[in-house]
Amino acid sequence: MLALALNDGLTRLQAAFTDAVFFDHAPIPATIRGESGPAHASRFSVYPNNVLAGLVNAVGARYPGLKRLVWNEG
Repeated sequence: MLALALNDGLTRLQAAFTDAVFFDHAPIPATIRGESGPAHASRFSVYPNNVLAGLVNAVGARYPGLKRLVWNEG
């Protein structure tokens, strides 16, 4: 878990959301599960996928040599 001062509900929700995005073992926050209904897992899976794609694109843009070595773009 990230080192944050967890003194209010919003901060706790943000920390739980961040943990769920970055760590497979972290549960999806209860408020998101409740608001999304039974399809919460499939709806939430968009966030980790987009975060990962964004990080990969950022690394590839910053380090084009690494991108050429690691990613085969055919």
